[in-house]
Amino acid sequence: MLDQEVASSVAWTPLPAWDNLDAVVTAVNAVSPDRLEELPFPRAGEFDSLLANSDRSAGNLVYLAATPLTHEFSVQCQNEPENRYKLEFSTWIDPDSGVLDCSLTLDAKAPDAARKAYGAYCQEA
Repeated sequence: MLDQEVASSVAWTPLPAWDNLDAVVTAVNAVSPDRLEELPFPRAGEFDSLLANSDRSAGNLVYLAATPLTHEFSVQCQNEPENRYKLEFSTWIDPDSGVLDCSLTLDAKAPDAARKAYGAYCQEA
């Protein structure tokens, strides 16, 4: 399972009091490697489905995984050049989910997330 909550978010430090904040975010989007959107983790809904459709034996492990990713931007308004505002966009890459049977040997071609989950949780028991 995810070891922390995963959702994309946009945070300002400090929060500017600009009327055109949406236009500023649009301008930052033009230079950002990833689109600044506040979204839930796309595979979070798969967790219940994976549990419902898998054998619930003690040897099975359901996992959800993602790699956290943060982009930081510095924004300055022409009307107040002495102030800089930090915009931090947190998101993820490589979303993955699956069910592992801990009684079996993991295939060498398994995704990184599956190998990490198998090593961390299946090998413990």
